[in-house]
Amino acid sequence: MSARNVLVVALHPGSEKQIKDAIEQRRAVDDVNVRIVAPASTQTPLQWLMGDEDPARAEAEVVADQAAEVVEPDVTTEREVGDRDPLVAVEDALADFPADEIVVAGHPDGKTETRLRRFGLPVERLDRGHESPGDTEEVAREIARGRSAKTPLVVITGVGAVILGAAALLSLLLFLVLWLV
Repeated sequence: MSARNVLVVALHPGSEKQIKDAIEQRRAVDDVNVRIVAPASTQTPLQWLMGDEDPARAEAEVVADQAAEVVEPDVTTEREVGDRDPLVAVEDALADFPADEIVVAGHPDGKTETRLRRFGLPVERLDRGHESPGDTEEVAREIARGRSAKTPLVVITGVGAVILGAAALLSLLLFLVLWLV
């Protein structure tokens, strides 16, 4: 049997069973070496602006640890916390781990899987056929992360709504003051 290097990109918690099944499937054919990389991408925009990466890195470390726990003990497994951008995290991992394939566990956005193919390695997405976040949830997540073209529109609309609400409240207060005088 030959040794096969598998790079697992663990995007979200809850994909452990899928990771275990994927590794066991590969072990039936080859010896397997696994590197699990968990991108630290759960930062809020405020945390990112303040440079506070600790909560995102801690959560990503938990995701990596949970994913590594399901891999059989006799499989060489390494884990790391990567950059918040999955593409950069994979690029960094590939710098010292010569992967033969990339396995994506979790719910990547539509562009991530396509962008990962630029490395010239086979990419398998494990959540196909499983329940994934709804379209509304995915759009909201992308807007909150600032990765959507709709983000400026949502911000401008939100600010406009706050200003309109404040103007309405001030108008009501002014009306009450004039009425009582």
